[in-house]
Amino acid sequence: MFFNQLIIKIIPYLPFVIIRLVAGRYVAGETIEDALKVVKTLNDKGFSATIDI
Repeated sequence: MFFNQLIIKIIPYLPFVIIRLVAGRYVAGETIEDALKVVKTLNDKGFSATIDI
């Protein structure tokens, strides 16, 4: 709980590059088209995926 609160308070002060490095593996793309390509690749490998916009 303490760790989560600490992260929430620190995030606004982190450079975008750092946040991108940490969150990048969870972001399928900058555009809907990019995300759909990634989801298609995952589906072809037998994985399921959801897209949050």
